[in-house]
Amino acid sequence: MRRLSASLGAARHVRTLRLAAATVLTVIAIAFPVRALVLSVEFSDTWDARVQATAFVAGVVLAWTGCALRGWRRHDVLMAVGLTSYATGWLYWFAFLQRAEHQPFPSLSDALWLAMFPCVVLALGLEAETIRFRWAFWLDVLIGSVGAAAAVSAFVVPPATHQAADWDAIAINAAYLGGDTVLLLLTVSIMTVRRFRVPAYWWARLGGVVVFVMTDFAFLGVFADTGAYPRGPLLYALWLVAFGTLAWSVGRRGVLSEADSTDGPILVVPLAGASVAVLVLLHAGPDEQGLRWLAAAAVLLAVGRMGLAFQQVRALAGSRRLAMTDELTGLSNRRGFHLGIRDALHSGRPVTVLLIDLDGFKEVNDTLGHAAGDALLALVGRRFAATARRGADRPYDVVARLGGDEFAVLLPGITANEALDAAERVVRAVSTVYRVDGIDVRVSASGGVVQAVGAPRASGATGSGGASGDDEVVGVDELLRRADVAMYAAKAGRLGVMLYRRDLDTRTREGLRRLESLRSSLDEGRLVVHYQPKVDLRTGVLHGVEALARIDDPVDGLLLPDRFLGPLAQAGAMPTLTALVLDAAVAQVRRWQDQGHALAVAVNIPADACVDGSLVELVHGVLDRHQVHGRLLTLEVTEEVLLHDHVVGRTVLGALRDLGVRISIDDYGTGYSSLAYLLDLPLDELKLDRAFIRAMGTDPRAAAIVASTAALAHSLDLRVVAEGVETEAEWAAVKEAGCDDAQGYLRGRPMPASEVERLVAAGPVVEVPAAPVRLTPPA
Repeated sequence: MRRLSASLGAARHVRTLRLAAATVLTVIAIAFPVRALVLSVEFSDTWDARVQATAFVAGVVLAWTGCALRGWRRHDVLMAVGLTSYATGWLYWFAFLQRAEHQPFPSLSDALWLAMFPCVVLALGLEAETIRFRWAFWLDVLIGSVGAAAAVSAFVVPPATHQAADWDAIAINAAYLGGDTVLLLLTVSIMTVRRFRVPAYWWARLGGVVVFVMTDFAFLGVFADTGAYPRGPLLYALWLVAFGTLAWSVGRRGVLSEADSTDGPILVVPLAGASVAVLVLLHAGPDEQGLRWLAAAAVLLAVGRMGLAFQQVRALAGSRRLAMTDELTGLSNRRGFHLGIRDALHSGRPVTVLLIDLDGFKEVNDTLGHAAGDALLALVGRRFAATARRGADRPYDVVARLGGDEFAVLLPGITANEALDAAERVVRAVSTVYRVDGIDVRVSASGGVVQAVGAPRASGATGSGGASGDDEVVGVDELLRRADVAMYAAKAGRLGVMLYRRDLDTRTREGLRRLESLRSSLDEGRLVVHYQPKVDLRTGVLHGVEALARIDDPVDGLLLPDRFLGPLAQAGAMPTLTALVLDAAVAQVRRWQDQGHALAVAVNIPADACVDGSLVELVHGVLDRHQVHGRLLTLEVTEEVLLHDHVVGRTVLGALRDLGVRISIDDYGTGYSSLAYLLDLPLDELKLDRAFIRAMGTDPRAAAIVASTAALAHSLDLRVVAEGVETEAEWAAVKEAGCDDAQGYLRGRPMPASEVERLVAAGPVVEVPAAPVRLTPPA
């Protein structure tokens, strides 16, 4: 509290001293012209010099007390140093030079007076943060200053006086006006870049600098005519007014706004400075070499400023190009695509937007890493651009990558049928196999198409919309949204390409509602697992079950997989569903074991999970949590696993086999079948797709395929399961072909676990031999 009181007391003393100094300076500045003009009192070198010295000392006190009140800010201190130097020059003049018979020139006073300018310029730069401005800003100020100095030397000082007065004296005094010009241009520039939204003391500074320019201008004119230093109360009063105004501005409150520009405020300065310099060169005589050099310097600086302007324009063009370009593919980015749509809409022609999204790209990123994903996107981008662009005669064609695996193309001036043909052509071209990091990656794509009719700019269009369908005005974002709706409808229906229709919006909203309902059901524990029996074909006894997911929706009831697998896959929720089904199935195996039955269960695993190391940890954790041996669990994967990293997939499946888990290929024969992976992958079972089973009764080739596959599998010590057996004839056919197990409606539909328990209790069951649970932690 004592320190606070002391600080407040000191601040009061400083303010009192500041007020006294301001009062003294103001009274003296007013008294000079009043005494000379009103009272007609002659100027006295002795008395007036003392009074003026007192005023300058008061100004110095005013500046330094301002620094003290505001915590000694750097720009305030620099301003005070410059003003102190200026005042010291006057005190030295009054004390030693004013009445000297031979006044030296230049003197120490000149050095002290001129030292004010760099200090004040730096102070203004620090306060306004113009130190961070581009070189063009300072170059503009310098050109204007040198040009002004050349103009003063050539036109303000009459040519005749160049002979009467010492040229060195004229040049030194012209430097004063050059320094004033720098201060004036800098002050005006700082205020202009802020659109003159500056505190009031900046206007006072501007007035003080203007007075400095006027006073030095008048002083130089008189000096050039007479060759002697002019004296008089009015001239001295104006110097005091300019000096006092700058001193009063030190330590003032107020914050400058952010600068809007660094080049715009004084664009006229280089041109004006160079023009004046050219006039000076033409005006200067052969003996005025100093004047010529000064003017030539202004011209050279202006030429350099023009070169800098060209560099800035080139850099600006490059920056604009980079701002509109996708760095990875070299195509336009989202910003460039938006601008392209606006330009096309202004043409008044039909505008087509095609949106393309890659199917399953996230799996590539998750499997091979983001570097491989970026490499794949670059390859797709090149093929996409080569197919979508139609030549230089189409000025509005824009091919873009909007982000992630989403591409777009703008095709103006075509019909709806032409748009669909173009979209299908692009989708076919993009959907192919790419070589990435030595691995063949198959890519497919889905596209959405939307059309609008633009409005010419002259009709009052704002550039943000056009007409679509029944001439409804829509914005660019709305066009992209509709293309997105059509694209996701094509993806959900596996249609490749779809043209936007209004009813798709309703379906999309319904799809979002359903997805949120599915997610809520999973979060609320509404997952239901049913089990379908697998029966030994030779003995007819139960050999195991397959776990099949259902969702008990509070509105739609029990949902089968065809109602929820697609939306959950698109939403990236399959890992959550897989973990829930796996945990529920293994927990049920534990309950059956506690009842005395070691019944094996099979669980479907998405292909992309087989190249994810977390699958091994997931399975290990579930088996360990429920204390179930791995031999009671079979993981069914599809042949789609071959589209992913084969090496990583083999490693993951091998680690699962180390846990005792059995591996089965589901829907064998419908994917990318290869005899090589039967030998290379760690497999236990092949599960024949139901399409082959149904065709066996009518197509001998199907029966031959099933029989040969069973023979091959047995030679590799693999078990064969026939899926979709629904009739006695199909049962007999797959049994004769050599299959081991059958699964289908003939021997049992998917059922709750309680019904499985009744089957177990009613008849014989092929149970897995008991074994102690010793799980090896995954590597």
